[in-house]
Amino acid sequence: MLRRSHFLWPALVVATLAEGQTNRIYLAPDDHTDYLWSGTVADHEQWIPQMIDHYLDLNDATAGNPAPYRNKWNCDGWYWVEIYKRNRPAAQFDRLIAQLQSGQMTVPLNGLVCTHGGNITEGVIRSGYYAGRLQRQYGIDIPMAISMENQTQPLGLASLWNGMGARYSWKGVCGCATQVTGLGQREHELYRYTGLDGSSVLMKWYSLTYNQGLGGYAEAFVPNTAVDQCLDKLNSVAFPHNYPYTVAGAFGRGWDNTLTLDSSFPTVAQARSDATTQCHVSNMKDFFEDIEATYGGTLPSQALSFGNEWDLDCASIAEVTGRMRRGIERLRSAEAVATLAARHDPAVWSNMAAQREEAHTAISLYWEHNFGVGGVVPANDRALWQRGLEAQVTGYGTQLLSNALASLGSQIDAGGELRFVVVNPLGHLRTDVADLPYAGPQPVQVVDRTTATVIPSQVIVKDGATFVRILATDVPAAGYKVYTLQPGNPPVAPNTATLDIHLFESDRFRISMSGEGVITSLRDKLANRSYAGTVNGRIMNDLGAYTAPGGIKYLVNNGPISATVQTEGVIPLGHDVRVTLYKDLHRVDVEDRITDNFSSMLDWAYGVQIVNATVRHEELGAILTAKLESNGGHYATQNARYDQLTLGHFADISNAQYGLTVSASGPAFLKLGNSTTGTFDSGSSQLRFTAGGNFQGSGPGIPDQHGDTLFHYGFSLRPHEGAYDQVAAMRFALEHQNPFVVGTCTGNGGPYPATTFGAFTFSDPDVLLWALKPAEEGVASGIIARLWNVSDAAQSTTIASTWGLGAVQTTTHIETNTGAAPLVNGTVTASFAPQQLRTFRLTPNSPAVQLALCAVLEGPWSAGDQLMRDDLRTAGLLPLTEPYTALSYAHVGGGGETTTPTVLQTSGVNAVVDWVVVELRDATTPSTVIATRCGLLQRDGDVVAADGVSPLSFTVATGSYRIAVRHRNHLGAMTASAYTLSGAPLAVDLTAPATATFGTDARKNLSGTMVLWAGDVTFNGQVKYAGAANDRDPILSAIGGTVPTATVGGYLREDVNMDGVVKYAGGTNDRDPILVNIGGSVPTAVRVAQLP
Repeated sequence: MLRRSHFLWPALVVATLAEGQTNRIYLAPDDHTDYLWSGTVADHEQWIPQMIDHYLDLNDATAGNPAPYRNKWNCDGWYWVEIYKRNRPAAQFDRLIAQLQSGQMTVPLNGLVCTHGGNITEGVIRSGYYAGRLQRQYGIDIPMAISMENQTQPLGLASLWNGMGARYSWKGVCGCATQVTGLGQREHELYRYTGLDGSSVLMKWYSLTYNQGLGGYAEAFVPNTAVDQCLDKLNSVAFPHNYPYTVAGAFGRGWDNTLTLDSSFPTVAQARSDATTQCHVSNMKDFFEDIEATYGGTLPSQALSFGNEWDLDCASIAEVTGRMRRGIERLRSAEAVATLAARHDPAVWSNMAAQREEAHTAISLYWEHNFGVGGVVPANDRALWQRGLEAQVTGYGTQLLSNALASLGSQIDAGGELRFVVVNPLGHLRTDVADLPYAGPQPVQVVDRTTATVIPSQVIVKDGATFVRILATDVPAAGYKVYTLQPGNPPVAPNTATLDIHLFESDRFRISMSGEGVITSLRDKLANRSYAGTVNGRIMNDLGAYTAPGGIKYLVNNGPISATVQTEGVIPLGHDVRVTLYKDLHRVDVEDRITDNFSSMLDWAYGVQIVNATVRHEELGAILTAKLESNGGHYATQNARYDQLTLGHFADISNAQYGLTVSASGPAFLKLGNSTTGTFDSGSSQLRFTAGGNFQGSGPGIPDQHGDTLFHYGFSLRPHEGAYDQVAAMRFALEHQNPFVVGTCTGNGGPYPATTFGAFTFSDPDVLLWALKPAEEGVASGIIARLWNVSDAAQSTTIASTWGLGAVQTTTHIETNTGAAPLVNGTVTASFAPQQLRTFRLTPNSPAVQLALCAVLEGPWSAGDQLMRDDLRTAGLLPLTEPYTALSYAHVGGGGETTTPTVLQTSGVNAVVDWVVVELRDATTPSTVIATRCGLLQRDGDVVAADGVSPLSFTVATGSYRIAVRHRNHLGAMTASAYTLSGAPLAVDLTAPATATFGTDARKNLSGTMVLWAGDVTFNGQVKYAGAANDRDPILSAIGGTVPTATVGGYLREDVNMDGVVKYAGGTNDRDPILVNIGGSVPTAVRVAQLP
């Protein structure tokens, strides 16, 4: 079933090669995943593993070919890896990982082929988080990021991709379902795709021939034809200014196929290579490396937005898309609170790892490029899938915030009062309203515990729930203040506003508002300036009613903090509006809801009384001037579409004297005045925020908003005197869309103060905190801080923490470390280019808990002197670096510990026997490992740090933990109960029978000394004498496999008794302990480690 017609351009003229010229052509096969277009979710669960299997085999089968003719395969999304992992055994998955590591296969940073214009900045970043984990876990280089088939491209995506670690991208378009013109001749075809911060990725985006040819999304659909077209491009005189290069690439094989099983690329590459042309089967990376090496310093750069086209399809289920965008935004608050809570409760973050990965995956899939439907999957099925993705993100964020607030509240002393913690998730000191949930007796008053004063408050009802609203002043960055709610009358203070028919007025603003919710007049009384204007037959907050009088307006929740007017309208369809003014905040909040279903394209118009104005708006990772490049703006003059612009947090319309910033939550797109697909009304003073509609971008779209009858939109208006201030605009929008979050204090004492606290400070007000979260691998791996220099000038900021900083790493946006940042007096100063977004891994100083553990291994145990032997040490076999990383043990915060030769020279009872790994596990969910540390086991059973003296130290919060110890050829054991660890070393003796352990017979009793069972040669948690994966056969294999009396020396797991010699037969052999420990009579019996 084809939705995409394709067309041919006239063949290019082939010129004669210059003598001695060598052309290189790179043919890169991929499938082009048309997810939920060519097949269902279930279909792709079958097709993708089938394709990977095919190309794993083909890649191996051609591995002996000369390098250019070895097959390679390019998955066009990391989601292929996840699908393969859950549909194939571990051994096959390991084979895939090996080919990804070698470059025989590749994946990009994106989950699937997606559009991006309807996403938000942080959503783009989170879509690459799984790829970041692949990088860190397996050491895979992932230099590619792609956005395919859609004819348009955002500007700021270049900066985000670069910040995520991408170096290269290619784009091919459909040339169908499009209103973008001139695709057959692009200004640049190889160039630096550059963001406003100056960072870039190397882009291949050829002029379109047809979509199965160069410039299309399946350039190598017919590999022989692709070679012909590449030769045309290399040798043509038609567009010499476009392609003055001797290297060309044809990428993409799959087109609209259900699945792609093609083995022809090596044959074609070899057959078409000759004395003047070398053809390669490509993993794309090799093409770009060739381009960089040959032309890197001469390539042009381009920093332009091309608008939106297929991106607009997400407006066909506008409420679901709005909830998805708000859900991603809500992560900012949830993660900031989790950062505070996880300082002393790491499990609040680690316990939600699975849900977090699901949420990040959902973000990466939501804007998959077939949103417009039209394939074999019905629109209803597609819409239900989209709803499921949104529910995962919203559900995760809601649960994380709930858990984190409960945890943080438990760490703040309640003092026998009703106390609330008000958390500021942003990176600057802030004053704003906070709503304390309360449904008890009245009157009540609120005490600011920092100043010990009763502050103004008012009771409000919001969405059927009762709250006490306050103005929370000077709440620290990434911190909180505590308030007490107690019986008593609040201070007497005048109400915020009055309502007189149509006139809603406070000390700051005078607003005229119709019963339809249209703001017909907006006057800033402090500046003595009016803002609402009639533009194109509409005014402000105008869905289409214009001057229709509408119904009755009501004044509600009027008090000394704020006042709200609400009304219901019917033109052009059912909707309601709530406008709120604040006593001490200079802004106007507007909450709009559409309460009917609709199928037409609707927008909320905001006409502004202003002349000679310029519109700026946040796009993706960039703040753009909404004008054509030729007029001083950031929009391309060709190959672009202008009717709907990407809308991040805000749009601002200003001239040199004054302006209006509008923060918008919900709408994904913005239209300027009467802009069309091909004309840009950039001089208009009308902002039109898209409420929803079916733009039929990539296909017919999801009809009738999938039946929805309730749509939410949030706006906040900030009139300002003076010229446009970019930083102030973004800070205002962040405050509007990230209100204070409120939790209840429940602690009996606690590590946090019961007044106020701030975790971090950032010295430069132009550099805004964009995200603050525990590291993906857990808070023991640091805290991630993402900062955005929102200004158009270079800046630097100093990061400091109340906790102190022990180390700082720079990272990609997807949390892969890129280098160490120098600390000066416990702070780090970072430089930023204009509009640059940077990410850091901060490791705060932590009051480490300490453990004085005692344990004994059966293998070297000597009953005569009640000590373990140190044969490995005396033979010089002990390694200086812990051995468990090499055994693929999954460390949590530990790993890589090293000791010194001096430590290993110690003799006597404190001589080192071997390395062990000690785990702190969650008290209630002991299968969850909170932290690990490798230590040295001494002859008397003491487990000490790598310095040979100190007790083990773990950088986790004071609290209760189960304690487990593991060894490379003994079964591990764990305490049955949790132990409270703190800064003072706690003694835990696993050799004592009185120390209960988890499970049954977790240790072996040797005349009253409890020891770990010997014989787990395979380090898999089992002692087996016979059968698959047994522990006996490796011993025979280690000594050569044929002569059972042979021996071999070394630091080997097969050395069960740890005397430095592996023996299969004879006295003190290493085989017999295995048989004894499984029972001694039934060789097929198995002893299993008692670890959850």
